[in-house]
Order: sequence, then structure tokens, then C-alpha cells
Amino acid sequence: MRTRLLPLMVIAALCPESLADVITVNADGTADFRTIQEGIDFALPGDEVLVEPGDYTETIDFLGKNITVRGVLGPDVTSIKAPAGAAGSTVTFAAKENTLAVLDGFKIGGGTGNIINDPIFGPSLAGGGIFCYESCPRILNCDIVGESVDGHGAGMLVMRCSPDIVSCRFLNGTAQGHGGAIYILEGASPQIENCLFDGNRASWGGAITCTIDCDPILTGCSFVGNEAFNVGGALYIRSRSDPLIRDCSFTGNIQSGNVSAGGAAITIYGSGNLGGPCLPIVDGCILEDNVCDGYGGAIHAAYSGNVILRDCVIRGNRSGRNGGGIALVGNAAAPTDVSVSGCEISDNASQELGGGIDVRSSTITIDGCLVRENRSASGAGPESGGGCSFQDGAGSVVTDSMVCGNLPDQVLGSYTDGGGNTIDDDCPSGCLADVTEDGVVDGADLTALLGFWGACSDPADCSADLDGDGVIDGADLTALLGEWGSCR
Repeated sequence: MRTRLLPLMVIAALCPESLADVITVNADGTADFRTIQEGIDFALPGDEVLVEPGDYTETIDFLGKNITVRGVLGPDVTSIKAPAGAAGSTVTFAAKENTLAVLDGFKIGGGTGNIINDPIFGPSLAGGGIFCYESCPRILNCDIVGESVDGHGAGMLVMRCSPDIVSCRFLNGTAQGHGGAIYILEGASPQIENCLFDGNRASWGGAITCTIDCDPILTGCSFVGNEAFNVGGALYIRSRSDPLIRDCSFTGNIQSGNVSAGGAAITIYGSGNLGGPCLPIVDGCILEDNVCDGYGGAIHAAYSGNVILRDCVIRGNRSGRNGGGIALVGNAAAPTDVSVSGCEISDNASQELGGGIDVRSSTITIDGCLVRENRSASGAGPESGGGCSFQDGAGSVVTDSMVCGNLPDQVLGSYTDGGGNTIDDDCPSGCLADVTEDGVVDGADLTALLGFWGACSDPADCSADLDGDGVIDGADLTALLGEWGSCR
């Protein structure tokens, strides 16, 4: 263990870097300290507390110190678990720590949360695993596992602050209120990058709730098998919050228990308690195989939930009511205005209207999208908006899009045709190399291509000329092999 005998000003003058030190922790007594909190208590700003593998039964508080606490071999072999019956969060940042405070490489569990003054619910427990209040630490390479709280944010509370959360896993958390993994609240704007949210559950926001003037950035995250028993199977956004969600995936999430709500992957509600418009951006995301009891198998945007969707794939989702892929609703007091561009909306299904998209008392701009092979209201009749349903959607515009192959029909209701659209009962092949047009690139297509080998005898009908140069040759063979497999 080191000692500090010289005045700090003398040390700084002689060797500035000597102000930072390394403190070691090992439960077997062979290091500087046996507990992590003892290491934190001893540390000065800039120090690093290195924790050897082991199971540490304690709660820790950074006490406002901008230090690094690191599990040297990571979360698989180093855990911090609150003692049974102990009150409070497992890890606490509540003394204005900044980004120089780092927690890295731990499995975290067992906390019950600290009390916050929630603007809607009043005094509430929040942040079972990590409590982050008016502090901006960096949380890296941590697993927050199996937390359960009677309030909100079973895995983590982020309130009035902007921490970085990178390469963490939030697994099997359960909150009675909001956010089975994270509750983002009241002016918080965390950056969440390359994190996994798997198997979390809550009443609102199965994985994350983001509410009241919050603008988080989520990049490269995966949401798998989360469930909400009210709204927002994976992510719930509301009350003047404008997150950016980019390059994320939402797979197999569930909204259950409330047929008047929805959004198995994402729900955006603008109005309501401390409400106002929400303007989130969902960019380059995949939303697939999510299921809801209510509206919007993937996305439900309502009452000024003015989401922008760009270059997303919304595929294979299911809704118990309207909008197998996307459901929108608004009213005169809280209009909903949504933009969807460059998206694929395919193979979604609804039990009522709008197999792909349902628009009620709201407006949508659809530009450069493919809406194909969605299904609505099986057996309910010839008109239910298999592709798109526009109900009192005056002002909605569709431009440069293809709506095809949907059942039982393509479009129900009125919209403005912005030009460049194709509406057809049949879709073209999903891939150029499907020469036989059977939905798969396989040996039959290879045989057909080889049968056409050489210069096209009829340039107007040369389906195997994949590169359009008038000759079936090695370039076309290479293109075919590159698309081998099922067409989507």
C-alpha cells in the first residue's frame, strides 16, 4: 500500500503523473484492500482501483471521486452484489462525478434502488443495479443481471445527467414501473453504445423508458425478448424526449396486457403527463419478429409522437389490432406527423386494419419505401389495408414507393400520390439473380444462366444478363453466386 508523506504541491512540481496511483483489491487479503469500497475510500482523483476476480458482496459509492474502478479480468469472473436485505443500489454515482469516473468490467446485481422524487409518481425506488443522479460517469463492459425493483429502472437509473454506457449487457431485469433495464428521466441524455438488452420486463418500457426532456443517443444496441405489460415492449419514449436510435436491432420483443396500447419494439407518446411533442429519429435499424396485443407490432406512435424513420427494415412483426408493422394515431389537440423514408416494411400482419402501416387521425410521409407481402384482418373481407390503411389521414403523402403483394388488398383509404409509386398485387422478384422467379437463387437459376451463356439472342428478353451488358458471361455468374439463397 502506498503512503502520501510529501505535500501534494511538492509532488506535483517534481512529477505531476505521480498524483495518480494504483490501488489493488482482493478478497483473500493479498492486495491493498479486501473490499472495493475501502479502495474507493482511500483513492484520490485520477487513481485506479484494480479489482482481482472474485464475488464481492457489498454496495459501493464513488463519493464524488473521479477515479477508475476496474475488474481486471472482466464481468465473467468479477461481481459486485448487494448483501441480502440491504437497502439501496449496488453502485451509486450521486455526487456529481464526471466522465473521469469509470466503472469497468463487473457483473452487478442484488440492489433494491434508492429513493428519487419522480415528477409523476412522487417518491419512488429507482436504479437497482446502478444509481446515476446528476453525475456523468462512464460505465464500460459491465453485466447488470437479474435486478428486480418495486419502482423504476431495475438495472439503472439515469436522471438529470449524461453518462456514457458502452458494451454493457442488461439481462433479465424486472421493474414494477418503468424500465426493466434503464429508466432515463428528466433532462438526461446518456450515450448508450453497443449494449445488449435481453429478457427485461416492466409495465412501461420493457427495456428502457425515456421521458421528460431526455435526448439519449443509442448506437449499435440489440433489444431481444424484452416485454412490457402496458406499452413499449423494448423502448418507451414520451414527454418532449427526442432520442436518436441508430444501427440498433429489435427482435422478439413483446407488448402484452393492454389492447388499447401497443408498440412491441418502440412506443412514442408525446402528450399526457408533462407531455409535449416527441421527435425521435430511428435510423438504420432492424425491427423484426416483435409481437403486440394492441397497435403497432413494431412501432406505435401516438399523440404527437412525431418519429422519423430512415433506412429501417420492419419485418415479420405482428399486432393483435391495427398496424402489423407501424400504427399511428393522433387527434386535433395532439396531432401525430411521421416521416418514413428508405424503409422496407414486409411480412408484417395485423388482426384488424393495416397489415404494414395503419394511419388514424394523423399524417405520414412515405418516401422511397417498399411495402410488400404484409397481411391484415385475415378472413375479414376484401378491404382492410393489407399494405397500408389510411383512416382520416388527410395530408398523408406517398412518393417513389412500391406497395405490392399485400393481402387481402394493397391500400385502404385516401392519401396524396406524390408520384413515382407502384401499386400492384404482385411483387417483382426480391433479387435480380432469381432468373426462374421462384423466390430463391439456387441450382435452377444457375442452370438457366448457363443455358443462356453467350451473347443475348433477344436483348429485350435476356433475364440472365444480370449486369445488362448484352452478354451472359463470368460477371453474371459471379453476380448470381453472390445472391445465392432465399430472396426476401
